[in-house]
Amino acid sequence: MVQVQPSINKNGNLKIPVKFEKLVQPLSIDEKDHNRPKQLISVNRGVNEVLTNDLAVENDYFKYKLLKNPWVPSIHYNFKKDIVVGNRAFLFKWFSIYPWLAYSKIFKGTFCLYCVLFQTHVSHGGFQEQFINKPFQRYKKFLEKANNHSKTQWHIESSIRFNDFINMTSKNSSVHQMINTNYKNKIDANRKKLIPILSSLYFCALHNLPIREKTDDSAVFNKLLQFRIDAGDNILKDHLENAPKNLTYISHRTQNEMLESMSATLKSVISQEINEASCFSIIADETADISGIEQLSICIRFLKDNNLHEEFIGFYPLKEFDAEFISKTILEACNHM
Repeated sequence: MVQVQPSINKNGNLKIPVKFEKLVQPLSIDEKDHNRPKQLISVNRGVNEVLTNDLAVENDYFKYKLLKNPWVPSIHYNFKKDIVVGNRAFLFKWFSIYPWLAYSKIFKGTFCLYCVLFQTHVSHGGFQEQFINKPFQRYKKFLEKANNHSKTQWHIESSIRFNDFINMTSKNSSVHQMINTNYKNKIDANRKKLIPILSSLYFCALHNLPIREKTDDSAVFNKLLQFRIDAGDNILKDHLENAPKNLTYISHRTQNEMLESMSATLKSVISQEINEASCFSIIADETADISGIEQLSICIRFLKDNNLHEEFIGFYPLKEFDAEFISKTILEACNHM
């Protein structure tokens, strides 16, 4: 399969095949950093994502993205500011007349998308270069020249290639589509493995059950996982039996990270409810834990739908006990919600 292989010129800019230079603009890169991924981006912003050379951009994939998602200026676009030849500006309604028409605000002119992407042999000079190797900018005679272009042999051949290409790509999945499908399937499989682990951890937190004991075998969390396996959760069973030891997602460190994620999500929900409330107040009180460390307990009471709600935000250690430090701790707790 033919590939777009960019190279670097002496100015440190990416060079691309001539047939794509009207649709693609090289991005400037640091001459001292030629080893980093080189990127191509559509001038007309028709290709939404950046295509990297490291992924071996394929012509077919590139063409398909440009054909399916070409950049089209807004109906309110000011074409008059792009006038280069004469005093006539491009008319937006011409897009509906010629489906092959593409406009470039960089080159301030129009191109034939079919002929640029599926170019056959084109003679240089005269109107044969217009719409293909050069932008068409003489809009006083646009309809005449566009009709003439539509009847040329090279445009007819390019149109046939375009139709064949669309039919082929519609029936067959591209390499990129297959890669995306496999990637999506992998994500779905990983989610199915994580759901029983997360839900077991959530169950422990919801019912104030200790997650860990002196040994993992006696921990409530691990017993819940075993209960799921005994109940027929083959996905969890296969995961715990065959996953690498460092990828089981049931270690103490992973448990803490999951709890922190749950806490952040819960705080976000509480914060949204408080912002929607008509009024709220902050309740703070000092207390010491079992090790004797002074902590500040913070709760928020708010009125929502004519009902009074009170939510616990968390415990925050106090290094100092003056009003300034306590106020600062309360503000930081509210800011991190």
